[in-house]
Amino acid sequence: MKIVKLIVMVLLVVSIQIPANVEASNSKDLGAANEETYRSNVIPDRMEPGSIIEFINETEFVIVIGGLGSDFDVYSDKLSVKEYSDLFGYPSPVKGLIVTYADDGLILDLFYPEGETNPLMDFSNVRHFFEEDFSRNSVQATNHNLEGYLCMVSSQLASWGSYPNKLYNCTQVLPICPSSHFDLNKNSATFEISANCTTTQLLRIGAGRATTFSDPIGQANITLKKGDVATKLSYDNVAVGKILHVRTKTKSGTEKTVLMTKNDAGGMPNAVLDIWKTGVEYWGYSWSSTFSMPNKVTYMYYR
Repeated sequence: MKIVKLIVMVLLVVSIQIPANVEASNSKDLGAANEETYRSNVIPDRMEPGSIIEFINETEFVIVIGGLGSDFDVYSDKLSVKEYSDLFGYPSPVKGLIVTYADDGLILDLFYPEGETNPLMDFSNVRHFFEEDFSRNSVQATNHNLEGYLCMVSSQLASWGSYPNKLYNCTQVLPICPSSHFDLNKNSATFEISANCTTTQLLRIGAGRATTFSDPIGQANITLKKGDVATKLSYDNVAVGKILHVRTKTKSGTEKTVLMTKNDAGGMPNAVLDIWKTGVEYWGYSWSSTFSMPNKVTYMYYR
């Protein structure tokens, strides 16, 4: 489980033009001269890359590092608070909430003050999508290509964040006969193509943004290492040790799939997957504490 303590040592003063829907004020005395506060009753979707903000109450925040950015809060002048929350799934701000932003300017993580529970990490909010959950609110489709996988039937289970991030169930029916050592999870299955039998495969597919994390210990007290990933706790808390087929573009622009292991789960307000630190090196990138993958990431595993 992702547990991180963030200690902020320096408050930076920023001067920036304020959008019409965000109100700036110097009325709060926070112990720092000329420190501006910004009124917002939602968590901003984006800031300048690498920014850190802290809410001083439920409707005001200060910028600790970085700035608002030229496209700050592009949705809030078009959506009500409820519409904003329903669309992205971000929790409401609380006093002491610290929000960090990645190098693409989108939300990286949420850090709640002591005594406050992150709603995205609350096990009472975890949803379990069983086979019967081609649910009432899902979008179903048949015989189509879904994120590179041919699905006889598919169902969208969840969507969250502004990226956006999506989760699907997919059923494949293939004209093949599995061999006696058929093992999809180990990626070592062999098949015999035949018109006399079919193989049904149940897939879970996630597609969207991938961020990175550096926690030393994951779920089940597992020491995390290169090749480990975290899925979103509230929607896809699959068993630890599950093999995921993770696909995205390399730094040189070619598609590459890497087998990675789910050994943690996180809140991930605007990401479908969290890659542990140096795992990004498989695609030719270098890890930093604010790094997020620059292209859409897809993962798949066999249910």
